Amino acid sequence: MRFPSRNKHKLQIDRPLAIVLSIAAGLMFLVFGTIVWIESESGQRFIERRVSAATGREITIGDLELKIGWRPGFRAKQLRIGNPQWAKTRYLIDTEFIDARFRLLPLLTGRAYIEDLTVVRGQAGLEREKGRNTWTFKDRDQDEDKPSRVYLNHINIDRGFVVYRDTTINTNMEIDVVGNVGSGGAVDLTGRGTYRGQKTRAVARFPGVLPTPDTAVEMSAAGTIGDITVAAAGMLRATDVDGIDVDLDVSGDSLADLKKLTPLNLPDTPPFRLQGRFRNPTGSFIFDPFEGRVGDSDLSGNATYTRTGKRPVLKANLVSHLLDLDDLGPLVGAPPKTGPGETAAPKHRQQAQQIDVTGRVLPQRRFKIEDWPIMDADVHFEGKKVVDAARVPIESLSAHWILEDSVLRFEPLKFRMAHGQVTSTLKLDGNHKPAIGKANIAISGLNLRELFPVGGKMTEPLGTLFGRIDIAGRGTSIADLFATADGRLAMLVNGGYISNLLVEVAGLDVAEALRILATRDVQVKLRCAVADLSIKQGIATPKALVIDTTDTVITATGTLDFRSESLDILTKPVPKDPSPFVLRSPLKIQGTLKDPHIRPQMGPIFARGAAALALGALNPILAILPFVETGPGEDSDCGQLLRQVKSEGVKTTKR
Repeated sequence: MRFPSRNKHKLQIDRPLAIVLSIAAGLMFLVFGTIVWIESESGQRFIERRVSAATGREITIGDLELKIGWRPGFRAKQLRIGNPQWAKTRYLIDTEFIDARFRLLPLLTGRAYIEDLTVVRGQAGLEREKGRNTWTFKDRDQDEDKPSRVYLNHINIDRGFVVYRDTTINTNMEIDVVGNVGSGGAVDLTGRGTYRGQKTRAVARFPGVLPTPDTAVEMSAAGTIGDITVAAAGMLRATDVDGIDVDLDVSGDSLADLKKLTPLNLPDTPPFRLQGRFRNPTGSFIFDPFEGRVGDSDLSGNATYTRTGKRPVLKANLVSHLLDLDDLGPLVGAPPKTGPGETAAPKHRQQAQQIDVTGRVLPQRRFKIEDWPIMDADVHFEGKKVVDAARVPIESLSAHWILEDSVLRFEPLKFRMAHGQVTSTLKLDGNHKPAIGKANIAISGLNLRELFPVGGKMTEPLGTLFGRIDIAGRGTSIADLFATADGRLAMLVNGGYISNLLVEVAGLDVAEALRILATRDVQVKLRCAVADLSIKQGIATPKALVIDTTDTVITATGTLDFRSESLDILTKPVPKDPSPFVLRSPLKIQGTLKDPHIRPQMGPIFARGAAALALGALNPILAILPFVETGPGEDSDCGQLLRQVKSEGVKTTKR
């Protein structure tokens, strides 16, 4: 019996091992050979050609060094990825040094999980024009929703620099980037340039930022964009929905300036500062709650800006607990007060100076109707208490402001003033050129003593004012609308008293005026006061203008021209009692709304003087007779006048 030889068995064992070892040696030779070839000049040029062909971009690689092991990777002293020819920056990526380390197992499944990425003096040129950008490659995957196969865990940036240009929004920014992206890292950004055409400087810090766009990160930032200053702190992530939840502090010269940064159409205001919570749930941006100041008024409330539908819509509920009335001036084209202690931007001070030069009273500044299609709006505003309104004693106001399809409406605009109320519905239709404006204003129960404060001698109430104004005009400013206005103004005073001194002076009753000044101002009962004006093409003409007291009847004729803001009114006082020394003559009111002039007509006075001289030549005592008024005036038909005004829709109540 024969047994196999021990040497033969050993030979059978060593042969498979030799094959394995040979294969392993071949693989190692292939790997190392490939590495050597890749690191060689020819290998790098081959990679550059293949990647350039795949991306449509020029690719250049400097000294390349591959690393093998459980964390394979590469180092390159220089890596450049070119931009398209239309771009102003030459390279999309230009790094002086880059080091990347990958996880091994994900590489076997076709995924690149970059554990660490270090970039030294890296620059990025990000540019966008209509329909194209620099970061989209030629053979880009058409499936936008397909998950990325490249993952980043940690990025170390040493002196990074980003150029961002976007001609679609007129933006050109340069940003310095320093820090670490990943767990425990922090990134600091310093930017300068222009954003939407506005000079911009900003700084931002992202502590603990992670390189995944769907992960919220903490952030803080501050900057200036044009005349707007912004500071924010909170959570942020690079997604369109629910990507922002920050505490926002924004201030500037006017809320209207925000239109330069985002498609908002807000009214012109004095300088403002608002602070609140800002976030962006699905399809909306919400500023709720917020508080702050606009001019010398406080402002709080909430606002929601929704981008769904035909146009974006702004909905807001606003409250001012202490409203400075002149802060509303810019809303109608008039600047706020600019005196000492008043809050006003330089542009508003310039507007006030221009008004002083022109001598105009009605606001000339046009509404920017061409911007109204930017958005719609539905805003409720309440001014609980109005301060600094000595000239117009407004106690409170409320407004419902609606902008829809380029039509602005106030439905309604209410003022509580002088213990009464003024209710207005206003409409300005920007779809017409020029725009069409309409105003319907109802005046109810205004106490004249509050409207026209008098001295201590006037202790009795002056009566109650009621009225109605219905006008329509065309134009893009308050001045234009009044200059083209058609309509009617009807007002009446229901009972009350008036200063006898004013009545006597109006009639140039010298003796009676001196007597009142020497003693006291006696009040005269006001039987009625009626103003019924017809307005055509900006010219107001009295149909009836009568002040009837128990002492005198004063009537008026003439015109008020809103086109030139000029007055040409003749008042004729007719006394009801005799007086020993009267220069009775009509009073002429002329000039402008800003600078009216009141003077008596001299003809009747000269006639009286001539008669006095003639009679005085016969007998000095007779010289006084032409100045003695026998009181030919009769009571006007107040009932008829009141019925005429009431026919225009004026409602009255007795007090």
